[in-house]
Amino acid sequence: MYQAKLRGRYRHVLYEPGMHATVVNRFKLEVALQNAISDDAITLAYQPIVHLRTGEVVGFEALARWSDPDLGDVPPADFIPVAEQTGLIHELGRWAIDQACGELTAWRSARGAHAYVSVNVSPLQLDNDRFVPSVIAILQEYDLEPSALVLEVTEGVLLVERSRESLRELRSHGIRVSIDDFGTGYSSLSYLRNLPVDMVKIDQSFLHPQKESLVGPDFLRVIVRLAESLHLATICEGIETREQLSELQRAHCDHGQGFLLGRPGALAGFPAAVRVSARRHTVPRILRGELSSTA
Repeated sequence: MYQAKLRGRYRHVLYEPGMHATVVNRFKLEVALQNAISDDAITLAYQPIVHLRTGEVVGFEALARWSDPDLGDVPPADFIPVAEQTGLIHELGRWAIDQACGELTAWRSARGAHAYVSVNVSPLQLDNDRFVPSVIAILQEYDLEPSALVLEVTEGVLLVERSRESLRELRSHGIRVSIDDFGTGYSSLSYLRNLPVDMVKIDQSFLHPQKESLVGPDFLRVIVRLAESLHLATICEGIETREQLSELQRAHCDHGQGFLLGRPGALAGFPAAVRVSARRHTVPRILRGELSSTA
């Protein structure tokens, strides 16, 4: 039945033994996730977001990590959909924001530097009346200014009026909003002008174009200029080579993240700056992930 529903209306699907195994595995994953949340078995790794002209670490993206004794390392692409389908996303999402804000406060104190933390938000969280008050309460608990938190959403979320209302309310308190994977969804120039966002994260496909694709450096520069015209900050993800870094600097992209600038790791180990010269590019070992146990 569920397979038929997934394929659209008025469809039929014949039963296959493999369907039973899929349901059983899904149930096991759901139970394991519930236990992981209860037992604090899920952790956060952080990837630095770097200013591409000054080398300053301006922020960190918080990334959920789950290693289960029986299931092994479970990628977010597997357990986040289960969390959304079961309603666990509300508890998991609030924990992620609380954890990220707490660790950011400790990092700022140790480094004597300012940076923000970016956390991905599910559409279901934005649809919950308790979400906005809970985020504000977390910031107050850690005495963080609202701009210290950036909430990342997908372009599709912005098509839903209820989600836009929540984002407008969050921004009215000073919390910033970023569009994730920008350039791959539904946004247009006329639509972007009225969206409650502060920055766009350019999808890494513009740095890693396929040979047959028309997407490339020219499109990258167009997106950067588009964002500038709308007074939106730009971040490009997936930077892996010095050539890509150089291209982004020529395009005047504001910020970047990727393995070249730092692999995900424990927040406490990251310095406050990294050299990002395109000609003589050197990256501290800790940012390459060589000293991070969670990379």
